[in-house]
Formats: sequence, structure tokens, C-alpha cells
Amino acid sequence: MSLFDKRTKKEKLWDKARKAIKKNDWDSAIETFKEILEINIKDHGVLHRLAELYEKKGDKSKAIQYYIKAADYYAKDGFSHKAIAILNQVLALDDSLLDVKEKIAQLRANLKGAFLLP
Repeated sequence: MSLFDKRTKKEKLWDKARKAIKKNDWDSAIETFKEILEINIKDHGVLHRLAELYEKKGDKSKAIQYYIKAADYYAKDGFSHKAIAILNQVLALDDSLLDVKEKIAQLRANLKGAFLLP
């Protein structure tokens, strides 16, 4: 058995996705990342990557959907700064989303509260 054969399914899928991205084959890359997501539904990086691919493909509504999912998981896992950055990407696509603005404000307030002394 070669070293190549020992790669996990997820590693093989990442390789397949990278090849599709190099070819600007957004549909194939998206489908491959969705397969990776089936392995771990809460993978922040895959959700973020899907959002970027939908944005490159020109599907703004799907991009926003995946950016928000990624931001939610980042926030739940304590990565508020990253969540805020991603939500700002959403606002760059559509600055009329009040719920996204509220999420950013809430995350910023939580960050400020974390640094206040008791």
C-alpha cells in the first residue's frame, strides 16, 4: 500500500476541491466541499470556503447563507473576532441586512464585556 492510499477521505476530497478551484470550476468545487461538510457539518473553514465559492460563482444569496453559518459556528466556539470579520463580508455583499448588523453589535458588546474588570 502506498502513502497515497493512506490519505483519508477528507484529504482526498480537499485535493479534488483544490484541483477544481485551480480550473475555476466553481460547481465542482462547491459539490466537493459539500461532501467534506457531510463528514463534519460544523467545519468553520469549509463553510467559509463554500461562501467564498458561491460569491465567486455570483450566487450572492447562497454566499450570504454560508457566510452567516460559518460566522455562527465561529461565534459559538469563542472566535468572536473571526465571526465579526465574516459578518462584515456579508455586509459588503448586502449592507441592508439589519439582523447581521445586530449580530455584529452583539458580538462586539460581548467582547467589550469580556474585558471589563469585575
